[in-house]
Amino acid sequence: MHQPHALGGVMNGSFLHRGSRGSCLVLSSTPTLWPFVVRALGFDLASLTTKDAVFKSVVGDVHPRVVGGGDSGSVQAVFGSATEMSRLPRDHWVQHRVPHVCTLEEEESLPHRKGWVSNTCDFLHNGMGGVTNASFRMGVSVPEERHQILGQPAPFPRQAAASLWNVMDSTVHAAAVTDTDTIAWLERTPADCARPQFYHRLLDPRGVAPRKGLETMKVLAPCVFSPTKWGVRQLSSKELAGVFDVPILMQERLMRMGPAGEQLMRGLCKGHPGKVLHLGGDHLLSLFCRGGWSVGTSGVSDGVRNHREEHQNTLNKIRVAAEDAARLSKMDKGDLLIQGIKQDGQKADDAEVPTHLWDGMWMRSRNEQGFGSMESWMGKPLDTNEGEDQPRWRQALEVMRDKWLLQRWRRNVTKSFCDWFADSVMMGRRSHERPVVRWSERRKVGDRAEPGYVWTYHGRGDYKRWWESLRQKRHGDIMESGREAIERATSATWWDWAGGSSLFFWRWPISHVRWAREGQPHFTTASLPNYKKPQRKAPSSETQELMNAKVNKVRWRRYICLGPVCSLTHMFSVPKGLHDIRMVYDGTKSGLNDCLFAPHFSLPVMAHTLRSLLKGYYGADLDMMIMAKFIAYGDRTDESNPFRWESVVLNLPGDPDYDPTLPWVMKVRKDGHLASEMLEEDETALPRKALEKARGFLIYVGRTYRWMNPYLKGLHLTIDGWRPDRDEEGYRIKKRNRGREIEDELRWKEEEEAFERGEREDLEKHEEGEEDQEAPETVRAAPRFRGDIDALLQLTAGEEPAIQRCRVEGSMTAVYLGGDASGKGFGAAMWDDEEVVYSAGSWNATHSQESSNWREATNLTLKVEEMAAEGRLDGKELWIFTDNSTYESAFYKGEPWTAPRPKGDDDQEKRAFWSRGRGNRWESELLVKLDPGDWFRLQEIKGHRLWIPPPAAMETVMELFAEDHLVNPHLAHVFIVPRLMTHLWRRQLFRDADVHFYVYAGAPFWPRSMHEPLTVAIVFPLAHVP
Repeated sequence: MHQPHALGGVMNGSFLHRGSRGSCLVLSSTPTLWPFVVRALGFDLASLTTKDAVFKSVVGDVHPRVVGGGDSGSVQAVFGSATEMSRLPRDHWVQHRVPHVCTLEEEESLPHRKGWVSNTCDFLHNGMGGVTNASFRMGVSVPEERHQILGQPAPFPRQAAASLWNVMDSTVHAAAVTDTDTIAWLERTPADCARPQFYHRLLDPRGVAPRKGLETMKVLAPCVFSPTKWGVRQLSSKELAGVFDVPILMQERLMRMGPAGEQLMRGLCKGHPGKVLHLGGDHLLSLFCRGGWSVGTSGVSDGVRNHREEHQNTLNKIRVAAEDAARLSKMDKGDLLIQGIKQDGQKADDAEVPTHLWDGMWMRSRNEQGFGSMESWMGKPLDTNEGEDQPRWRQALEVMRDKWLLQRWRRNVTKSFCDWFADSVMMGRRSHERPVVRWSERRKVGDRAEPGYVWTYHGRGDYKRWWESLRQKRHGDIMESGREAIERATSATWWDWAGGSSLFFWRWPISHVRWAREGQPHFTTASLPNYKKPQRKAPSSETQELMNAKVNKVRWRRYICLGPVCSLTHMFSVPKGLHDIRMVYDGTKSGLNDCLFAPHFSLPVMAHTLRSLLKGYYGADLDMMIMAKFIAYGDRTDESNPFRWESVVLNLPGDPDYDPTLPWVMKVRKDGHLASEMLEEDETALPRKALEKARGFLIYVGRTYRWMNPYLKGLHLTIDGWRPDRDEEGYRIKKRNRGREIEDELRWKEEEEAFERGEREDLEKHEEGEEDQEAPETVRAAPRFRGDIDALLQLTAGEEPAIQRCRVEGSMTAVYLGGDASGKGFGAAMWDDEEVVYSAGSWNATHSQESSNWREATNLTLKVEEMAAEGRLDGKELWIFTDNSTYESAFYKGEPWTAPRPKGDDDQEKRAFWSRGRGNRWESELLVKLDPGDWFRLQEIKGHRLWIPPPAAMETVMELFAEDHLVNPHLAHVFIVPRLMTHLWRRQLFRDADVHFYVYAGAPFWPRSMHEPLTVAIVFPLAHVP
């Protein structure tokens, strides 16, 4: 297919997915590419018959189980040369009635054997996307019972040829070409790229190559060391290997072996090329074998097979539960739920509680449980008294809540504190260890004896001394905190904390009781400020009245008490709804923020709720602090607990059973439904000027509509383009001092996040030395500003907000797209549950001069657009695989981004990691490896955390880590994650990590077959120093 960016067109094709073809035998006395091709054909190499020791050693790296030599076992196919197969004994043909695929020389034919059918085909190398124009013959011998009888065999579909240019290395020295006629020839586009082109007996690399004499042939070669950028030389061993399709990894392996490896590489170039063996062998097996081939065993162990069956059953249970929920939601009119949606006028803090919704849900639950109607009840509860606006049953509910349930709750709160104080404070501090009483059957009670407890020999004295010492100790702080909490509980109504609220600290986990009572210790980096400047008035009298009401409410509820004033804190307001405000307490102007160290904490966003939602599920808005959320979760095994769950199920991309209609990480109940969740979401954004106000709003909206984020870059560049460290397009100018640049970048990122959370009013003063520079009233639009605004206008042009598709619906599948274009050629392959569709070609002279990042992006972008135009992506989930981090960053953010690295010696960091982490211990506490089942019960896990999750699950892991790090700052966290899907987690992880480094493939515990390096990040525990 012709494409303007491709030299000679684009080669397209497809093939269906096939299961394992079983094991095979390779026969070759000389080096051949068959051992490397059979794996691509779907076979496992069971045995290799060869006399070349070096060749056998290299094959052993690819097929470690191959010992070479004798018994082939129950193979499903035999590969080799026709010469080797002609030497096989008769017993072999009797025992192995399987397809035999072989290579033949020109005009050679297969001998006739009784009970076997033989066929031969000729294949053009350049017709299979190869570099040479040679024809290669292959044959297949099939048992009669397996032979597929055809009329006229279908020819192999011709593919676009590659050029010799694709395998040429311009960094190899060559004799410079200075002849002007030759240079003029090279500047012209070759007339026919499918045939070898010569100029004065010099081979033109822009076409295909001949097979004969190629090793000694002089070639016009690109050369960076030549003044004309062209030279004349022979092909190197590595270039010859590229011509004959030797795998790239094998080329590198052989080049490292020195002369022996180079000799073996030239030996591999004397046989059939790899593309001919691969595509030709597959063509012969599919064309002449009934059923295509014999499917062998997959080699999956029983444990893996059982685990996969269990995983499939769990996913099926979840699908059934989701269908039930969707069916019930269609039957549910949802009148009460629709009424429960917050309107603008209901967002004020003093908005009336919609008690009718709670009463209606009670009545609805009663009806669903099968209770009879109230119409025949004495007192007629469905009637309404004269002068009342509520029926009698609702009035009865209000009385029951206020006069009985509320009183009982207050009594339970008081009793729970008294019991806890007696058990944990009083008796829990006994200083004596020996028993003070014992059981006696004849205890004296007056003049009679009866069973009961009596003092031990030292018991009375021990108890007396303990009681006297206990009376001398003071527990006033505990009693005062408990008294305050109980007093506030007695002032509370059923719907509101009228007298304010205090934590019921005695109900918290033992590890956090003191923090709940006294507060979490502050991490100070300097002395606290002494700021006494008075508060500024609000811009309007109406706003001032609202602010006064907010502050007075805090005072009336005794959150601010009388006492000496050491420092003041300013405050300001931002709109909330239509008629209310939200108070913001500013710790920056007073200098409080400068002397406090606050660990970074990532706030969850709307996308995190999708983990617990399926079609037909409902959600509610609750305000819950993180530690209280862990308490509210309760016992996850209790069947009456609404937050109960049984197991954690991973449904990750790339898994054989991956279902794009389900979440990636799921907490699942026994009935197959997803467990209920509680998530917190930040709603604060502080606008200032017109553009900054728009930016704050769009950043907030972008948390739900992630596809908007790449188009906010123009807005960022415009707002901050006036600064002296920006270029004409608004981008930051790189500094010579790399360490200083990292510090500035980290500080700017932190301030940018603070602005997004509403903790900063502006983003102006983010550079040292800029405090005295006043921001201009107007800013110049960045070059990309208009294009980004046009894109945002087009994306938000609808009357209604866009529907964000979270997951595909129905029985859809995931589509995977991989591609590479860093060299002189390009290619891409898309595979789904049915087939693999591929395309490949060579860049033309113009596009080949572009950067590798540009070629990578262009190759994949054009493929995605082509697939979308053909309808291949309709209703499907697309996954793109690339080894180019720049394109990955541009795909998700609209700009390249490199994660900043903290200063420090990498070697020292690694030594510190291995010395402190040796033996899975962190100083005196265990380093606990967390399994998926542990992620959602971290409050029960004792010890430091070792996270080794799949990269696709890291988004959920980072959400849970952020909560745990805030609740337990005294614990360390170690992350070990392959460097994949980094857009989901790397930026957040590196911001929290104190140390991070990479372990590249090739380490003893991380082999080269893993390709991507391991990311190791360490978050040290925080130590409080008074």
